[in-house]
Amino acid sequence: MRKAVNVCVCNNSENCSRFELLGWLNNTLCTNLQKIEQLSNGAAYCQLFDMLFPGVLHLNKVKFGTNIEYQYYKNFSLLQNGFKKVKVSRDIPINELVKARFLANFNFLLWFKVFFKANSTEYTVLDYDPIMRRNRCSIIAETPTKHKKTRRSRSASVSATASRLTIEGLNIKSSDLIDMDKKSSNVHVVNKISSSAPAVNKKYSKIKIDVDKKSSHILDVTKFSSQTKMLQSFSSQTKSLFHFAK
Repeated sequence: MRKAVNVCVCNNSENCSRFELLGWLNNTLCTNLQKIEQLSNGAAYCQLFDMLFPGVLHLNKVKFGTNIEYQYYKNFSLLQNGFKKVKVSRDIPINELVKARFLANFNFLLWFKVFFKANSTEYTVLDYDPIMRRNRCSIIAETPTKHKKTRRSRSASVSATASRLTIEGLNIKSSDLIDMDKKSSNVHVVNKISSSAPAVNKKYSKIKIDVDKKSSHILDVTKFSSQTKMLQSFSSQTKSLFHFAK
């Protein structure tokens, strides 16, 4: 078993950006990572090490595509054991890497790139099929796509109806359908009011009859009162004439 060539990288001496690091990693492992933080499960680092030292690390024990934190620790534990076997002096900041800290993963990937170049040959990448070595598994966990039932808006539904009617030979615009829809809603309101109208009319008629009865009584009393006043006036006039005749 050959020993590893140890390297030291200080303060990004390679002047690599995160995009350059991700591009190098994606080309090397035939993957499509978008963020540095996606390396937190340790699977990518394990496969990079397997490319340099085949058989030293049991790649079949690596949990690819996992999003469970305790399995992250298992992956980094495998990597750390591989480092010890080939005498790599680099310490692995497992806790910071597992917590998806950007700076920790950036610095470790930067170091790994320099370490990879120092320990690889021209045949390292050519003789290695990363996809088949990880059994076509994804490096990171793939989020399942949920097929949600989308509710079509009123305008989309109206447009679809207008298109269907146009195909059938009826020249109807979407705006006309919207006006028709508005009118139909107004008709619905009117019908609702009309349906409750008989009960309202019946109740109103009963109230009106009661009022008419009361008003007729009031009119009779008023009429009687006016006639009484006329009789009183006539009586007073008769008394005055009788008194004058005496």
